[in-house]
Amino acid sequence: MQFIKYFGTDAYTNIAMDTWLLYHLKAKEPVFSLWQNKRAVIVGRNQNTFAEVNQDFIDQNKVQVVRRVSGGGAVYHDLGNICFTFFVPVQSSSQVDFHKFVKPMYDALQEVGIDARISGRNDLTVDGKRSAAMLSAMQAGT
Repeated sequence: MQFIKYFGTDAYTNIAMDTWLLYHLKAKEPVFSLWQNKRAVIVGRNQNTFAEVNQDFIDQNKVQVVRRVSGGGAVYHDLGNICFTFFVPVQSSSQVDFHKFVKPMYDALQEVGIDARISGRNDLTVDGKRSAAMLSAMQAGT
């Protein structure tokens, strides 16, 4: 598995990097990226941003609002969380076994005494709070 670390904390840049890698990486094996964002709300591609954020709070507190190319709900990021993305070369995203990719992180958290859970279709949770994971399935050979 290859590893990419994004060095900046600008959410616009990091989400753009994820998007660029999704469409241009053309990896032959899974790629894992690790990154952090400063204060940001990340919304899914089908969400109404005005319904998801308190614009006055966003403006007053300099919180970035960024739309990602994948679906899913709105999530809050800051330097207190670590984000990760898996880029997996498959024909269809339905072929991806999220559990296989998140299990090493689950094991590491258990090892240091953090009671994480793998639940739902693609959730890694601690104390009932979801991780900010993104799983990107790339078309193999494209």
